[in-house]
Amino acid sequence: MTGGLKSAGGKNPAALTFCEKHITSSAPEIRRLVCHGLELRGRTHPQESISILQKLEFDDNKRVWKILIHVLGQISYKKRLFIYVAKELESWENKGVYRAFAKETVEVHGRYEKFSWLSQTQIMDYFKGEI
Repeated sequence: MTGGLKSAGGKNPAALTFCEKHITSSAPEIRRLVCHGLELRGRTHPQESISILQKLEFDDNKRVWKILIHVLGQISYKKRLFIYVAKELESWENKGVYRAFAKETVEVHGRYEKFSWLSQTQIMDYFKGEI
């Protein structure tokens, strides 16, 4: 299901309506799947995805939290998106999301350095004092 939602979201903006509706589901696994489903759309339309993902900033389910941070990190390594995502997260109430994002993003930019717009060193320089 995650792959299908990711593909649909990446190509079809109507999937955002589904995600918007179910991101606050009482079932943690539904929230996790919807969050992960926003990953590809976030790489091309971050403003749409980030606003939906923000609804999870205080989620207390460990699996939902981990996928939220993962998705934010995955969105950030695409061209010109790191600064956008970082600035958006700075404005969120839950500062723990920003700190977790910083750690995740350094790792992501190391793993995908050949594909990342910025180097891992540039990312670490940005977060200097944050990690």
